[in-house]
Amino acid sequence: MIFETDEDLDRENKAIKKFCSLYDLNYKKLGRFDVDFMIFNSDGEHIGFVEVKGRPHDNVDDVNSLTLSLSKACKLQSKRLNPIIVWALNDGIIFSKLNKLIGTVVYGGRSQREGSTNDTELLIIYKKQQSMVTEKY
Repeated sequence: MIFETDEDLDRENKAIKKFCSLYDLNYKKLGRFDVDFMIFNSDGEHIGFVEVKGRPHDNVDDVNSLTLSLSKACKLQSKRLNPIIVWALNDGIIFSKLNKLIGTVVYGGRSQREGSTNDTELLIIYKKQQSMVTEKY
């Protein structure tokens, strides 16, 4: 079962638009079970992949650590070409190339929702680090 709401999808679109505007990039939404986006330069050349993770209750100046599921990190990394993670926060985005991050793997997640198999899983916790770029909306 997919739990993304229209609000989640709006946040995702706002984040990818902000990210792409910083580097004059274009994007294409990928399928439900893939990473979120393929990105292209202004010449239409495919240059990478982006996963957007929502953090709607956090602000960029206040957050100390960010999480990503290990399975999503593996899927993003398997694309090989510029795997980028973007966290969409309340007032902006924080992003980095996945291969520039150092994190700690833990087992955790949220309380189990009916119909969900991935609410508790292996997660990577990333403390704020030099490779992360912060941009406000």
